[in-house]
Amino acid sequence: AYEDGWAVVTDDGTNSHLNYLTADPNTGEYLLIEDALYAATGKTLPSGITSIQYHMYNTFPQVFAIALAGPGKESSIEVKYNDMQILGTFANEFVDDNGVEFKSVVPMEEFVAACAPNGDFYLREEAGSSFSRVPHASFFPSRPVVIDGGLKVNHIASYSSVGNDMAGTSNIFAHDDLNGRSLMLSKTSVRVIDEDFYNDGIFEAHRGGKGYDGKNSYEDITFPDPWAMGDYNVLAMGGCGADMDFMADSKIFSIVYFLEKKSDGKKYIFAYDYSDGGWFGSPGIDLDFFFPLPSDITIDAASMSTCCMVGGGNNIMLFSANGNKDIYAFNALTGSLRKIYTAASPVTGLVLGKIGDMMASFGGTPTFYDERLVVGTEDGTILVIELNDSALAGGKAEVIQQFKSTTGKMTRGVFNPAQSMIS
Repeated sequence: AYEDGWAVVTDDGTNSHLNYLTADPNTGEYLLIEDALYAATGKTLPSGITSIQYHMYNTFPQVFAIALAGPGKESSIEVKYNDMQILGTFANEFVDDNGVEFKSVVPMEEFVAACAPNGDFYLREEAGSSFSRVPHASFFPSRPVVIDGGLKVNHIASYSSVGNDMAGTSNIFAHDDLNGRSLMLSKTSVRVIDEDFYNDGIFEAHRGGKGYDGKNSYEDITFPDPWAMGDYNVLAMGGCGADMDFMADSKIFSIVYFLEKKSDGKKYIFAYDYSDGGWFGSPGIDLDFFFPLPSDITIDAASMSTCCMVGGGNNIMLFSANGNKDIYAFNALTGSLRKIYTAASPVTGLVLGKIGDMMASFGGTPTFYDERLVVGTEDGTILVIELNDSALAGGKAEVIQQFKSTTGKMTRGVFNPAQSMIS
């Protein structure tokens, strides 16, 4: 059975392979189990898998799964990660039986969001009650989501990529490329992040104000509003932070954009915070940072990114740059930007290990997955790197163990926590 560990997708140019990277519970030595899906089911995946997400079904007994998406309808499958058996095929689960190819599938506790390659966006509510979800018993509508002005979604930032194995939420954030605006998705509704979301917090002054990086102001640029970003191309969008602040009854999440100005090609980092207000407040956002990417950092649409929460005060977005050999950490709470590692070969995949849980405030037993970063490179190397607070503060991130894949280069990965309500 596959317990704690990383599901890692590798690609040999002909097929994609679903592998499993886990640790020996006695020695802590990491083990790479190659082609785990094929070994369990005989199923092969096409080259070019574009999305992988962790999914826990609140049902008894609990079901822990991995959702995949990529070329062709048969790529959008979900498998139970304890035995690699297939639960269903998202792309074929439509009310009219026609099906749609998906490039990303993001399952949440109450609903599933999915994007087609052309930017069409689909939502479906999960069947069952809050504590008795029925896997793959519901269907997508025959038509994509439609809102005023239309929408085309190519970027998603969700709690599910940050969250723990108990605290769920009903929100996903996405970017509408057609109209240059941020969206919040809840169950089967889509809402534009507009001025009604603004909090009266310390960042209120940044609305329409000069650029800011946490220390310095930039007189020649002004903060964009999340609903009016049409002057920029989105190179990447991600989310980082805690999906539940247990003591404050509030989910705090940072949405980070890597933007390119359409008129001159200059690149920027733009970040805002979202809080759902907990039990006693109301949802809102605060603008955090908008500043030029330093001249010694070069990113493009091929740059990889992943979220991170290491320690109590870090909302970190990790990304590759400079020919995808350098890995940087952007702190969405302080604005700091630091290089933490340089790979020998271009980075093709990034994924964090265990990212806290809602009981972290009361302490917990460290695991072999805390403060770990898995990095895949173009030459087929897979690295397990220690990423602690010292490394994020400017120290050196150390390689703990490395593997040479026989199934191609790593392209995607997701961490799967222990199969218990609280890990």
